Amino acid sequence: MFIFGLATFAYGACDETGRRLAAVQLVRTRVATSAEVASAFGVSGVTLWTWRRDYTCSGVAGLVRARTGPKGPIKLTPGLAARIVALDAAG
Repeated sequence: MFIFGLATFAYGACDETGRRLAAVQLVRTRVATSAEVASAFGVSGVTLWTWRRDYTCSGVAGLVRARTGPKGPIKLTPGLAARIVALDAAG
């Protein structure tokens, strides 16, 4: 990312934490407004506000995406697995 012709931020295409950090720092350094940053990064103002809050409370660690999906053991019994396979085979 270039600001006033200078390379200021760089993050990989899959680096969600780096992307969030760049967005937060653009607003914190007053290079751009919250609305401009939210629009440029394709997020809502609420999302950007959440990132700023998380960064203020926990630093970069607050910007790391939490684990998604089930957080506990799966509840797939052998009987249910067999039924799923049978239904899949039937279309």
